[in-house]
Amino acid sequence: MSKGKRLALFGGILLILIAAVAVIAVLQNQGIMPTGEESSEESSWSTETEHLLEYDATEIETIEVKNDAATYTLVSKLTETEDSSGNTETEQTWTLEGYEDWELTSASISNLTSIGSALRGVSTVAETKDSVDLANFGLDDPYATVTIHYTDGHEVTVYVGNETPDGVYRYGMLSDREGVFTIYKSVATYAGYDLTNLRSITIEQINVEEELSYLFLQEKGSRPIEIELRDEDDTNEKIYDSSAFKMLQPYDWYAAVVSGNVGDMFAEYTSVSIEKLVESDAEDLDQYGLGEESFEHHVKLTTRAEVESDADESSSEDSSAQEAEPVYEYHTVDYYFGTSAGTNEDGEELIYFREGDSNDVYTVAATSLDCFEFEPFEYLQKLVFIYNIKELEGFKVTGTAEGQSYEGKILRQDESEVSQTEESSAERLEVYYLNDKLVDGSAFRTQYQKVIGIMMDYEIEPGAEAPDYDEKDKITMEYYFTDGTTHTVEFYRLDEFYYVTPWGDSWMVCNASQIDLMWEGFAALEATE
Repeated sequence: MSKGKRLALFGGILLILIAAVAVIAVLQNQGIMPTGEESSEESSWSTETEHLLEYDATEIETIEVKNDAATYTLVSKLTETEDSSGNTETEQTWTLEGYEDWELTSASISNLTSIGSALRGVSTVAETKDSVDLANFGLDDPYATVTIHYTDGHEVTVYVGNETPDGVYRYGMLSDREGVFTIYKSVATYAGYDLTNLRSITIEQINVEEELSYLFLQEKGSRPIEIELRDEDDTNEKIYDSSAFKMLQPYDWYAAVVSGNVGDMFAEYTSVSIEKLVESDAEDLDQYGLGEESFEHHVKLTTRAEVESDADESSSEDSSAQEAEPVYEYHTVDYYFGTSAGTNEDGEELIYFREGDSNDVYTVAATSLDCFEFEPFEYLQKLVFIYNIKELEGFKVTGTAEGQSYEGKILRQDESEVSQTEESSAERLEVYYLNDKLVDGSAFRTQYQKVIGIMMDYEIEPGAEAPDYDEKDKITMEYYFTDGTTHTVEFYRLDEFYYVTPWGDSWMVCNASQIDLMWEGFAALEATE
């Protein structure tokens, strides 16, 4: 390459570098490209910025905000007070026009007032508004506008536009001065507040550290579940039921509840986190699926925590003093969950929500329902006929298909004879018969567990199609209690694998293999010597 050509090539490269530097400088000056000294909003505070608005917050009279989420007006009230030294102080309080009774969040108010009292411009993009196309900056249709009315009658509207290409700032302009500026992104956050951000929202939350004492769950179109903590003296001697809870709905109270299942589910309950305030004091709750009849899910529960009693303690010297009854503090939550409310910015599904004593409608994550179990069968002890052998005089099991019939009897020593024994720990003697044959007591009780230990696999709920069972293949279990009452349970062959038994208004279904094991056990016990 000749010397002249090399010089021409180097000259061209130099011109390109000079032009690139010039373009970068212009972009940095306009705030479109960071300078290297201000890569974040926080660090940029140390750079030279210009106050676009500089007032004392008490000089602001009202703030009008308009964005895609809401339009509202904040109103300032100044109150002068005098301290003990005679000094006068000015206190500023804020209300939301039309919602004067709302408690507002102080942080949100402080952030909004900062726009009207301390708005800064990072750089000037254009000296005049007419010299640029405002659409390029999102200022022809702003992201949000904030209009500040000052006590001196002055009024300024702040227009918040798009983000700068590097994502560090936003574009902005003011109604009372020329120019387009870059401003901090936090201004857009404040100007984008909706009513949810302004209102101080308190939702009664479930406290899993306390003891669950009452639970009500209902899913739309399904049976309600109602469970409560059992009183210490609330027992039914006829059934084996060591559960701390009893079920009020949808089954009879003798239906045994698995305490562990209730406890595990309760431990999974989470706090309800409000996404948005949709409507304050809504008149038409049905449109959200939150009416008294239209709700999708209803959850109500009460917890209790033992507290110290204020009552005077009984004297320890008084031998007849009774132990003081525990005193509890109760905490109730009442939730209604409604229909789908779309998704949030993260794509998470939302549903409508309200508390039972309020008509304020919010959106919450649909996952708020994941911790609740609305299927009543899941709370049951699946051994639904667990009659206490200590309350029995006997039982009889017959089967029509094979002509099986087994009758068990229990003969017990008279209680008066037990009371006459010298040992206070003496128990009534018992002897056991199967089909009038004396059998071993331990083997008898083991076989009885197979009779009452038939576990239910699933439930055919009321209203569902009735099972098409075989009436000719029926198993009847008759229980004879010591108080003279009886109870009869009937199982019918459903198919090759299952039997069904009526249980209240529904049907319980059990695996036929359990019935087969019961018959085998009877045959083996009867054959023992």
